[in-house]
Amino acid sequence: MSHLLADYDYDLPENLIAQSPTLPHHDARLLVCQPDGDSYTYDDKNFTDLPHILLPDDVLFFNNTKVFKARLPLIQKKVTRHS
Repeated sequence: MSHLLADYDYDLPENLIAQSPTLPHHDARLLVCQPDGDSYTYDDKNFTDLPHILLPDDVLFFNNTKVFKARLPLIQKKVTRHS
């Protein structure tokens, strides 16, 4: 398994990200991303398809965090290097 962050980078169009939960939850859509050479292919599936998609060595990560609107003002300080 690769540990390079770049290996997990892919384009995900904003319009494919759900803005509210699907009800009932088992009707939720699932975007399946598969490696395809130097890029990826995407398939639209349903959450109920998950048992047929997963392979024995696959790993699932569950995120139950809540999102809240926030803005963090950042100020970049000038850094100088001394030889």
